[in-house]
Amino acid sequence: MEDSALFELNNILGPIYASHRYDLTLAPDATRAAEILRHRQFDAIVVDIRLPPGRHEYWRTIFRKHHSDRTNAKLGLELLHWLLGDPTHHPLRNGANPPRRPEWPVTPQHIGVFSVESRLEIGDQLKKLGVNLMYEKQPGLPETILMDIVNEVLGQVE
Repeated sequence: MEDSALFELNNILGPIYASHRYDLTLAPDATRAAEILRHRQFDAIVVDIRLPPGRHEYWRTIFRKHHSDRTNAKLGLELLHWLLGDPTHHPLRNGANPPRRPEWPVTPQHIGVFSVESRLEIGDQLKKLGVNLMYEKQPGLPETILMDIVNEVLGQVE
């Protein structure tokens, strides 16, 4: 992760840690996200669309299919299709099998998207999945943006 991205991440994580209201878990890639989500239930999930693949062959194969480019691979969207069990979505007709899905009932209301992609770019795909909460990363957002997203997701779940 580049230094400026790490600095920005630290700025938006600060308010969550300082609030002492949430047990924050970070996943650095699609593989780790899938592992964490399979083994632990969450009230709110915030997804970045440009995730790296990690080590699981399923995510790596999708990533390679898109020339190892995070912008084109959009593994965060692939993670959402997997997480929500979209039966019409098959990114790999032949190839690596996806990891097992979580056994807990994940709904679109558990999910918020926070990414550099615009609603124009990914809004239709999110709508198809039933994910309505999306914020575009852009300059000038408050440092509380991540906590604001988590609070909005929690408001949808209640």
